[in-house]
Amino acid sequence: MIKLSLLLVMTLLGSLGGFFFKGCTSLGLKISKFFILNLGIGGILYVAGALLNIWLLKLMPYTIVYPLTSITYRWTLILPYYYLLLFKGKGFQHWLCHYSVLAPAITLPKNPVKILFSQKNNAKTL
Repeated sequence: MIKLSLLLVMTLLGSLGGFFFKGCTSLGLKISKFFILNLGIGGILYVAGALLNIWLLKLMPYTIVYPLTSITYRWTLILPYYYLLLFKGKGFQHWLCHYSVLAPAITLPKNPVKILFSQKNNAKTL
């Protein structure tokens, strides 16, 4: 149970590192206290996550640790949502606008396979 908790902490550290790295450029690429602070925090969190990952690979099998690192991507989607909701007072639509990577998955037609392989569509591509 402790190993699983460490794995979750490792993925959270990696996600927070990315969150702060993205935050350091939110005011532009000019060097400022804000830029340096967020860059430093992001770097420290990434390094801590990487070191914890190396340590966990010594404790647990590679076939368990490596696939579960994909939890980082879930944290990466969850953290900005709550950040925008709690600190910026903005909700789901604002979050979806910034993370529009989800938009194609949400706006797919009812039967995309039928549309892709219909005779009319194939005639246009030839």
